Amino acid sequence: MKSRSKKHDCYDKEGNYKDRLSELPDEILVNILSFLPIRCAVRTVLLRRFGKLWTLLRTLKFSYSEEERFISYVMKYHKSPTIDKLEFFWIYEHPKEELMKWIILGLRKKTRVLSIQGNPVSTNIFLPPRVFRSQCLVSLALTGSLIKLPRRVFMGSLKKLDIAHVSVSDEDFKVLVSGCPCLRELIVLFPHGLQQLHFTSPSIEKLELDLLIDLGTALDRHYSLDCPNLKILHIDEVYIDNLRVIDVSSVRQAIITYCHTSEDEPDQDHFEILLDKFRNAHVFRLGPNKAYMQLEHCGNGKLAVARNEWTHLALRSRVRGSCLLGICRLLRNSEYLNELIIYANVDFFCDCNMLLSELSSPCVMRQLRIVTIRDYVKPCQALLQLIEFLLKSALVLDKMVIVCNRKDKLLSMEGHEFILQLLSFPRVSRSAKVVFA
Repeated sequence: MKSRSKKHDCYDKEGNYKDRLSELPDEILVNILSFLPIRCAVRTVLLRRFGKLWTLLRTLKFSYSEEERFISYVMKYHKSPTIDKLEFFWIYEHPKEELMKWIILGLRKKTRVLSIQGNPVSTNIFLPPRVFRSQCLVSLALTGSLIKLPRRVFMGSLKKLDIAHVSVSDEDFKVLVSGCPCLRELIVLFPHGLQQLHFTSPSIEKLELDLLIDLGTALDRHYSLDCPNLKILHIDEVYIDNLRVIDVSSVRQAIITYCHTSEDEPDQDHFEILLDKFRNAHVFRLGPNKAYMQLEHCGNGKLAVARNEWTHLALRSRVRGSCLLGICRLLRNSEYLNELIIYANVDFFCDCNMLLSELSSPCVMRQLRIVTIRDYVKPCQALLQLIEFLLKSALVLDKMVIVCNRKDKLLSMEGHEFILQLLSFPRVSRSAKVVFA
């Protein structure tokens, strides 16, 4: 029996062409309309099958080109009882009173995501107090707004707050954050009037900051960072001299993409200072060239680190020790490395069969000049293996400094044997010196 052709399926019994789109249920058609620009979606009213389906849209995005009359029409005839996302791109020609009215209409329909993007230069938008008492909002994004809080602030469902070019005082910022008990992600870009980023909310896991508009205005802006429950911190750009880090002990990932420094204070000094602040972090990066990592355990897929352009690298073991194999692989992929810091207060180990071949195979490190081993406590065979690996790999090494927490340990029989064995290792760099401090 021959199967019917696909071409035949496109026609009904009378030979008329089937409109497959029109056969779809209303729910699917409304979902399709949500991917169109709002003006195109409204124009489907001219199509018989679509009719007024656009009034059931749960996503309303108004761009900067939309006229006030059109926005009023859409908000007036919109019939869906709920709105998933409501977005306004506002310019100074539009009356602010109308915007306030439309925001209130959206909040009455239990809007979950509200985004208001104003012109940060020429527009200051005042939000209606109802915004700060909404129990339905899960995400709020504000650009070019002047935040004036009502007496009571409580957004019980808000999980993400994104503010850019917003004027807000330190006190109002504290009240705003404390009024969002479920807040998980906070984004603050180019704030005006804000200097103290202080909050103890246990729910906030991620903080993104950009604290620099131009270097001229940034010199007079000082910020303090006190977030004892934060997990992830990303700072895009900052004048590092004016950033005071108070408590970030809970941060596990910290990245400062670009930092400006004064000419008389090299950024290496800042790296050392910030490294002490972020000592509990698993990853800390300052700019494109400086990194700090807590090492992984044996068998972990993260041991295979991709090639990087780091010039300064600090490594620390986890509480239960870390895999020596991971350090070797990381060093092989760090061809621009100039300075290496290793914290040796916790033992290194490796139960991988691959370690022997990794240590014996050649590794050429052409730019590594300084190696510092800090917090040395006691002799460790894995540490000796690592030192031997570095001495035979670093072509231009100037010095290796081993900082011992207890000098009496070096004077013991065990310490004496450690020193003799270390000094017997061959060095590929003729100028390499091993110094105990």
